[in-house]
Amino acid sequence: MYHSFIVKLLHGTADETIHRQFVRFSKGTFPRRAMVSLKKSEKNLRINTSFEYSADLAFLTAYESQGPVTVSGTIVTSQDITKELPFPATFTKRMGVGKIEIAETSVTKEQLLSFLDHVKDHLILLNLSASNCSLLCKQTVPNPKKSPKINDAGVEEEPKIDHCKALFTNPAVADAFLFETQAYKNARIVHTYTITSIDVPAAYKHNSEQARIHAKRTGTILRVLDIDGKQTQKEYPFSA
Repeated sequence: MYHSFIVKLLHGTADETIHRQFVRFSKGTFPRRAMVSLKKSEKNLRINTSFEYSADLAFLTAYESQGPVTVSGTIVTSQDITKELPFPATFTKRMGVGKIEIAETSVTKEQLLSFLDHVKDHLILLNLSASNCSLLCKQTVPNPKKSPKINDAGVEEEPKIDHCKALFTNPAVADAFLFETQAYKNARIVHTYTITSIDVPAAYKHNSEQARIHAKRTGTILRVLDIDGKQTQKEYPFSA
């Protein structure tokens, strides 16, 4: 079974893909991260997530797909790797930000998985559609400094979880995000990252950009679950 980066991290598995999730963070507390909404019915499972899970959902959809898969979307990258891809794509770069745009095309499951493995080091924002599953991602990168909305009563509103929207006929794929229970109809998971220390390898101490990329961040992750209206939470140590 495929597992999302946050589940692997909380279970003590750290790899390069997990490390990249934390490169942009300094010391401090960062609420409303890695958010997931799950809605299970008799026929399907709807999964909405925040921006962080776009690659996980692309891989999960690819693994689950049956028959041909329709692909379109964007890979955000500074590198023009269009000639290395198995289908037509266009690379553009504006104000230092590059992206590869993929026109709608049909591929096999094997081609899609090979493609995803090739671009896994870049930011993946794909739309996918197969006979038994689908994924729709917003094609822009959200502003990490955007302030939460405040309602008329002066209370912070619950953030929308809608950057990525996926649909599966197999409810078991929820295990990729929710490992605590399988007994639910509606679930919402929100994490708060608290980074208490940043360890920079000696080889990169005099290069600020490389130091940011290669530093290991240590702290805690608060995981808050709302399962059919009942809320629980647990804090986990992490290092990535």
